[in-house]
Amino acid sequence: MAVWGKPGERKAEEVSAILTAAMPYYRSKRLLNEKPLQLQLEAAKEPPTPLRFPGKILADEKGNRLFISDSNHNRIVIATLDGKWLETIGSGEIGRRDGDFRTASFNHPQGCALSGETLYVADTENHLLRKVDLQAKKVATVAGTGEQASNPFPGWDGGPVADKRPRRWVGPTATTALSSPWALWIHQKELFIAMAGCHQIWKMPLDQSEIGPFAGNGREDIVDGDLVPKAPFFAGGAASFAQPSGLSSDGTSLYVADSEGSSVRKIPFKHGTVGVGTVVGTDHLPAGQRLFHFGDQDGPRSAAKLQHCLDVDYLDGKIYVADTYNHKIKVVAKNGDTKTFAGTGKPGSGDSPAEFHEPAGLTHANGKLYVADTDNHLIRTIDLATGKVATLTIAGLDAPAKQAVAGQ
Repeated sequence: MAVWGKPGERKAEEVSAILTAAMPYYRSKRLLNEKPLQLQLEAAKEPPTPLRFPGKILADEKGNRLFISDSNHNRIVIATLDGKWLETIGSGEIGRRDGDFRTASFNHPQGCALSGETLYVADTENHLLRKVDLQAKKVATVAGTGEQASNPFPGWDGGPVADKRPRRWVGPTATTALSSPWALWIHQKELFIAMAGCHQIWKMPLDQSEIGPFAGNGREDIVDGDLVPKAPFFAGGAASFAQPSGLSSDGTSLYVADSEGSSVRKIPFKHGTVGVGTVVGTDHLPAGQRLFHFGDQDGPRSAAKLQHCLDVDYLDGKIYVADTYNHKIKVVAKNGDTKTFAGTGKPGSGDSPAEFHEPAGLTHANGKLYVADTDNHLIRTIDLATGKVATLTIAGLDAPAKQAVAGQ
């Protein structure tokens, strides 16, 4: 018998309040078994590894650096492009402390973006954006409150919105709540954010003057259309995303790995007559089917299928895709033609034939594609000319003394 229910993604505090209020009644009826459960995570049985579920990866070809979001170790690892460990940002403890590299803390960070010697980090489970001064070796918080946003439209009070109101909702960076920022991309003087938790793409000028939605009506779906809605959550004519989790660009448009719809989306940087489009995916399907149509199929746009893709990387007219749940790297042309570039489709860690296990991050440098091979706790490389896959050892990087064991 159901006693309470609400659709969608709920916060733990909301559910806890309902359960807490109900406990006295069920306790009085002697319907509760309050003996503690003895649970052991499967991850606790695994040996320590230098990386733990690395989520995203960023190559700095000019600086010969690789920035790895060592997500379940709650830190950022910096290495050379050929795999020599340089330094680590973060203590490894879960937290949101600003400070130097040894004392700063994160909570399962994901995407990074580099501007000169400033590294921006999507501190995903803290619902924050962090900024790292790589020369001063300091970490600071630049956006978010540390609490997950309940409303993805800053400045909207939930009341009716007049048509004459400008279609932009922005707020101060320090007081505007975020929702699971997952990937970052810098274009000119603006930082674009895949705000996975509220199914939108957000934007923040690098001067940190404001932050707010750039594209998406806040509804979870795969729908092409205008960048922003006439009113919050308004479906008519506005684009919808479904847990966007990866970003890349050709300089004119932003490409998005839209994971829950197993689609790759395209957004023009300039507002105009062209809005959000779908390169390959489920936009053509009827409502109710777009989030549940996935597979592993190469071919033209009309036939190709992905499964929960988590990252994209644009290079030389091609979009490389981390086809995460298919354990593959695929390459997609701008017209949507899709083919497998590496991976057998079965989880594994072999180099020949190439195997991956839920890869979630992509970047490129010096003729190589770098892959955050998440569930293998590895970094892999793919020679773009030959397709040869190799495993990159980060020499000098050790597992933390206290191994993180939480799930991805």
